[in-house]
Amino acid sequence: MAKKGQTFRRYSLKLKLEAAWLVNEEHMSIREVATRLDIQNKSQVQVWAAKTKLGISLESATSKRGRQNKVLQYGRRKGLLTSRD
Repeated sequence: MAKKGQTFRRYSLKLKLEAAWLVNEEHMSIREVATRLDIQNKSQVQVWAAKTKLGISLESATSKRGRQNKVLQYGRRKGLLTSRD
């Protein structure tokens, strides 16, 4: 759980891909990659490497965060929209 006032670092797609490449192709340790690229959380490097190995995009999911639009919530409650809309 995030603490009050805590901020999170955002990493560029280029940095994520470089970290994943170093782990998957150059066989560097996750700790070494995190230290070299100044990434605070080594488990994040592990997740990026696993996602790229599986072919999953590392693009930011910021558009999917936060509260849903009130109109969409209302439409789903009334049965006018499905969860895919």
